[in-house]
Amino acid sequence: MTKVLIIQRTFEHYRIPVFSELASREDIDLIVSFPYEGRKKSNYADVELPYQHINLSVKNSKLPFIGEVFKYSNLFNVISESNPDVIIVEGNPRIVTLYKLFNFAKLNNYKIIAWTKFDNTAGFLKGKIWRHFLDKWDSIVCYGEVSRKEIIDMKFTDPKNVFVAQNTVEVDFTNHIEKQMDIEIKKNVIPKFNTSSLKLVTLGTLVKKKKFDMVISAVNNLRLKGYDIQLAIVGDGPERHRLESMVSSMNSQDIFFVGRVAYGDDHLWLKAADISIMGGAVGLAMNVSMSHGTPTIIPDEYGSDSELLIHDVNGIRFIPNSISSLESAIESLITNDTFRNHIGKSAISTINKKARIPVMVDGLERVISNVSGGKQI
Repeated sequence: MTKVLIIQRTFEHYRIPVFSELASREDIDLIVSFPYEGRKKSNYADVELPYQHINLSVKNSKLPFIGEVFKYSNLFNVISESNPDVIIVEGNPRIVTLYKLFNFAKLNNYKIIAWTKFDNTAGFLKGKIWRHFLDKWDSIVCYGEVSRKEIIDMKFTDPKNVFVAQNTVEVDFTNHIEKQMDIEIKKNVIPKFNTSSLKLVTLGTLVKKKKFDMVISAVNNLRLKGYDIQLAIVGDGPERHRLESMVSSMNSQDIFFVGRVAYGDDHLWLKAADISIMGGAVGLAMNVSMSHGTPTIIPDEYGSDSELLIHDVNGIRFIPNSISSLESAIESLITNDTFRNHIGKSAISTINKKARIPVMVDGLERVISNVSGGKQI
């Protein structure tokens, strides 16, 4: 039995099934540490979980020329209290406490694993910082194959010590739950749309980097060309007022705001959609959309978050920041039912093979076994 401590600067709802699956593995004794209080406070501090959890004190500050950095003020108390064999931590050089962890772990014979969404596209200086930071760990586990390849290409660590746990969310549902979803969709989602229109959905926190304004413009342009489509904007955020003003100026009832939806209802909207669209900063909503067989359009972004979507195979990519390219992408799907169905079926196949939670946890278990000498998965 290997005792594993996972340190989480933030503890999001989509990690609960991941850690529950890891805790269920017979060779793993899992402890998770996350904030019970402060700005990063988790909503799950008082929730009974199938594994032990400990409070993590997270503090943040801003440094000149560097920006925001984080400190785990009780990290070493957490480690001493839990006394793990293996520690998995977000591999982020902005977490300044981790520089002390390296020596502490060596002195106390703890194995340390960096869990990272590494991206070496940020320039030479940041690349050097990452190189100096990531060469201190016993193993590294990446969000996807893109991150793994970049770390290996830097040639500072043995490729055998770099693993992938494909980042994902809960996408496996029983037939009963699927039927319940369909009932909820018919009751609460479908009535929001016109019967004849193709249903387009864009979903996420309404912030600038997600480019909802570009999605709105592209859809409106296609409407003006005569296409019978409607766009539901699902989510809330600081950009909402500006986006509402933008839609109001278009004088269209076919582009409407849903607002923030309850936990789990994102699945309903993305499953109900004929097409889902992401304007920028692709995240895990892509996995959700693809898992339901919804043809998904994303910008041609580089990185682990978007790597599962292959253009013209299981989704569509468009030129980032190009409204005309996004228009063409949407048009290619709304005018070709056969292509749209093919894309959806391929998307389901991809998620089933590569991005289910058991597959992700297999990756975590492999890296744990690598440093602890346990059985290989």
